[in-house]
Amino acid sequence: WTSTFALRTKSRDFIGMVGFHSTTNGEADDMSLGYALHPDHWGRGYMSEAVKPMTNIFKIDDIALRHVHSDDYNALFALNAIWDIVKNTGSWSYPPDPDQVRNRCTPIDATDGIRGVITHQGRVIGQAGLAGDMIYYALHPEFWGQGIITRVARALVEYAFCNTSLDVITSGVYSDNPASLRVMEKLGFREIDPNTWYSRARQGTV
Repeated sequence: WTSTFALRTKSRDFIGMVGFHSTTNGEADDMSLGYALHPDHWGRGYMSEAVKPMTNIFKIDDIALRHVHSDDYNALFALNAIWDIVKNTGSWSYPPDPDQVRNRCTPIDATDGIRGVITHQGRVIGQAGLAGDMIYYALHPEFWGQGIITRVARALVEYAFCNTSLDVITSGVYSDNPASLRVMEKLGFREIDPNTWYSRARQGTV
């Protein structure tokens, strides 16, 4: 097993475990979800709740958005070592900061938003989520031009409206990122506050 979490009652009694284990060579793409629960606690929905943060948020054909976990570190580090991705983000550093990547591999509480990774046939190819009321996304250049981000972003917006109390969702896009601007237009976003925005990777405002 590569990541295992104990399941405990409020009184701290151990009742089971859930986690990921490698089916082949230890890569995140080859992880299987496993779990075990003491029979005394079967039929109470405990396991369904326990695996929710480790499974898909939604799936569209062979593309899925799932909750991030610690085994995504290598994939996210590699993504954020690509300048053409990171230059269009606000908070990611370049070159990647291992501590920052490790922190972003930590699941967040649903009340704080959504922190997910985009997968294609099990392979991590991007990241997307919701920070407060702001949607964000990034995709490996190998998959650009296929409409993947438009599909993921649309589903993410719909998911957020249906599963949170938000009645407004925002986004921030740099003016020199026309592809992302087109995604926002397709989803019905409208520009309301043109401004400059700091980019940690570029070390300046854009």
